Amino acid sequence: MIQYSIPFYGKPAATVRKVAGDTAKSLSDHSISLTSGSKKAVAAVISVETNDLRLAFAATPTQVGNKLGHKYGDGQTVVLMGPEVDDAKFINDTNGSDAVMQITVLFE
Repeated sequence: MIQYSIPFYGKPAATVRKVAGDTAKSLSDHSISLTSGSKKAVAAVISVETNDLRLAFAATPTQVGNKLGHKYGDGQTVVLMGPEVDDAKFINDTNGSDAVMQITVLFE
């Protein structure tokens, strides 16, 4: 596995563990705050621990037929930056196979 060091800025909030689930949700739908006082989220680091998930922007990811969304699997990490932090929606790649994520949001 290749490991990357990703430069980003911002003050990190506490890392939380969430399950993608079989209904597409954004970070705020997962009860993850995207504001800290007057500070807004500038980035989110999302690592997949188990199973696969799909991630889509300005669309709803799907699990069946012509699956829609970028696929991320166990051990992969995606970094969202800027306005797409809450525009992204997640869903399990396979119905009933919960994708577990570790998520850290960074604030300006």
